[in-house]
Amino acid sequence: MKSLHEPENDIKFIRTLCRYLDFFLITPWYDFSKNSSYKPTTKKIYGCIFLAAKVMWYIYSIKNNGQVYQFYHESLSSQKIGYVFLASALMLHWCLTVTFSTFLSVKHWKILFTNLEKFDTRIKSRGKVKMSISRRLICCTIIQQVMSLLLCFYVLYLVTGVLKAPLWRSISSTLPIEVCYETVVIFLINVINDIIKRRYRLLNTKLVEVLRGSKVIQELENVAECYQILGETATSFNRIFGYQMLIIVFHCGVEVIHCLNLGFVTNSAKETVPYFAYVCNMYALGVVSYNFLLLVLPLDSTTREAKKFMQICYKAQRLFHIDSKELKAVINLTNYSEHFVPEFCAAGFFKINKTLIFSLLGHVAACYIIIIQFNQSQNSPNP
Repeated sequence: MKSLHEPENDIKFIRTLCRYLDFFLITPWYDFSKNSSYKPTTKKIYGCIFLAAKVMWYIYSIKNNGQVYQFYHESLSSQKIGYVFLASALMLHWCLTVTFSTFLSVKHWKILFTNLEKFDTRIKSRGKVKMSISRRLICCTIIQQVMSLLLCFYVLYLVTGVLKAPLWRSISSTLPIEVCYETVVIFLINVINDIIKRRYRLLNTKLVEVLRGSKVIQELENVAECYQILGETATSFNRIFGYQMLIIVFHCGVEVIHCLNLGFVTNSAKETVPYFAYVCNMYALGVVSYNFLLLVLPLDSTTREAKKFMQICYKAQRLFHIDSKELKAVINLTNYSEHFVPEFCAAGFFKINKTLIFSLLGHVAACYIIIIQFNQSQNSPNP
């Protein structure tokens, strides 16, 4: 399907971004001009080799890394559990990202970008509106990438310098590649979310203009269809990134608990703990908290922007006379739009909004209390 008009700047940006992410199998090999996957057989062969090589390298490095194994063996049971959950979450996220990009259909990617193209075509009936990626998003992403890279380099320095482990084995032990994959996926989620949010904002502006104009009934039908298109786009977004967002939230929760647990262990230890242990622990806590907020807050902002559409519809009902055709059209639009309010969710398990922050804090506090009691019982001498 050929594009009927020149794509927006933000669509051009996501196209260019996907070309680079295709090499790392973060995004599927998607041909935007044809709205279909390209070289599917080559992609599957490349993905199988990529997965097999990474898994074999990881198993061999862990199996022959005596320094890391000794450090793991000397840790408390709660720390061992934390290491296992952290490694499992990062590896699972990496495997899902590569597997989805390699083997799954590009059906939802096709729906997402086709709907965005339809929306841009319909909304431009009154003129061309330029849209580009938010500068705030770019700045936040640069900060995120720099913080994550510094954390990876610092952890590698500690493992190679303190534990005297070889560099190539330390890369498998500390999982910096998986951390980079997670930060890039969060960036990709934010880019697509920003594209959707800007179109909701544009649609709200047009709705206000339509309600003040003379052709209310004729224009509201086009506005309603645009709102439906964006709602279906958000649904495709959930189906593409749902499981990845689920694992990212799980990893953030486990990472916070693990950092707090390390803080308790070092504070309760009898021997002097080097300062770099505190620095690395607190810095990791700050990085994972920033990543979590960078995932939750933009998605919550898009949901609130979409709900403004209904608020405008409710307020507009007071502008028209009772039993007028315009009032009936606005009421019908209000009822119709209730079925297409986007709710970003993690594979259907929970919604991604601000309430998730306090929910995660509550679960972290509960788990931390249990870990403190478990560590105290493990450290106390047997009678």
